[in-house]
Amino acid sequence: NKIYGEKIIFICPGTSLEQTFKRWSIDNWIDLIILLKEKKYKLVLLGSKDDEKYSNEIITQGIKKDIFFQNIVNLCGLTTINELFCILPYGSLFIGLNSGMTHIANVLGIKSISLMMSTDNPRTNPYYNNSYYHQDIDHNKICISVIPDHKCWDQKFVTNFDKEIMGKLNDSSHDYACINNIKPSDINKFVNKII
Repeated sequence: NKIYGEKIIFICPGTSLEQTFKRWSIDNWIDLIILLKEKKYKLVLLGSKDDEKYSNEIITQGIKKDIFFQNIVNLCGLTTINELFCILPYGSLFIGLNSGMTHIANVLGIKSISLMMSTDNPRTNPYYNNSYYHQDIDHNKICISVIPDHKCWDQKFVTNFDKEIMGKLNDSSHDYACINNIKPSDINKFVNKII
C-alpha cells in the first residue's frame, strides 16, 4: 500500500551471500540515493532475506547524511518471488547489480540500469541489452548496462566466478570486481536520460 499509485524507482542493492563481491559500496548507494531524491520518485529497496542487513545498513548510514532516507520503503526479505513479479511492473525504473532480480525486472520490460562486473559481457547482460542475442541493438533499448572502467576489461571473462584470474589482475587499490569504479554520478546521468 505504501507504493501504490506512486512514481517508483526500485533499487536492489544486494546479491546472494555467495556473491557479495558483486556489491557496490554502501557509500555509493547512499550517494546515489541522495542524487535520486531530487527526482520526486518513491524509492523502494528490494531483495531477499540475505539482503535485509545490507539494505538496513544503507538506510541507517544514509539517515546520518539526509533524513530523506526515512522515506525509503524497504521490502528486502518481505516479498516472495511471485510477489516481486506483481510489484515490479509498478516501477518506472529498476536499478540493480548483476543479479537475478535485475534479470527478472528486465524480462518484465521494466526500464533498468544494471551495474555489471566480472561477467562475460555481452553474453550475460540482461536480455534486452544483450548483443549475444540481439545483433542489432537500437539506442532505445530498455536496459542500460554499466561496466566498470578498469584495465582488466580488455580481457574476456567467461563467468563471474573467475576469482583467481581477477585476483591476479586487481591491485590492492581495487576490490575484486572493480564495481566501485562505477560512480553514483554516472548512474544518475543514465537515470536522467531514462526518466
